[in-house]
Amino acid sequence: MPADPPPETASRPEELRHAERYRSRPAAVRYLWRRLTARRLVAAAADCGPAEVRLLRTPAGPLRVECRGRPAGLTVSVSQSRDWTACAVGVEPLGLDIERHRAAGPPPPPGLPAAVLHPEELRAAGEPDWPALLRHWTLKEALAKATGHGIGGGGLTEVRVDPDAPGDTLRSAGRWAAPGAWSVWALDLGVPVAAALALPRRDCPHPPQLRPL
Repeated sequence: MPADPPPETASRPEELRHAERYRSRPAAVRYLWRRLTARRLVAAAADCGPAEVRLLRTPAGPLRVECRGRPAGLTVSVSQSRDWTACAVGVEPLGLDIERHRAAGPPPPPGLPAAVLHPEELRAAGEPDWPALLRHWTLKEALAKATGHGIGGGGLTEVRVDPDAPGDTLRSAGRWAAPGAWSVWALDLGVPVAAALALPRRDCPHPPQLRPL
């Protein structure tokens, strides 16, 4: 991601005001580039200009989208981990999550796997390392974003996924969704991040198509 912000004219006024709240300049720069990237993707899908796109916060779940002051009929999910950003745009609710791979170092702290993994996952994993734990985390976080649920309250441990599955990894959505309602896909973005995308099952019978920015 560039070290300098995008040109001021490329950012919306509300985005510039929000960026001023960040305590660090790099964090503010990352925020502005995330928003500009998302608006460019929406503009391409909605046949309008990036400056005509507004991304509106909701209490939970994907961003709400307006184009030329009207609902665009699209949803957006943006995820950022350090210097990496990913964005998904669709006509139905969706959720995207990425987590940068951890460098070699201490294992996950005691208690963290039990707070993330389903009991069956925990029995199978034993003492998971960071890559295994982050693969589970991103799959579940993507589903949480798509369904509009927070990750607290024990919901993570009710969701069961199979990160090694070649297609849809979701095995049980727990309290977050009815059985068979959602698909959650592990993504290979070609960079050192774990990534996942959740979509309504009817909308994604095949692996999602990825496009580098």
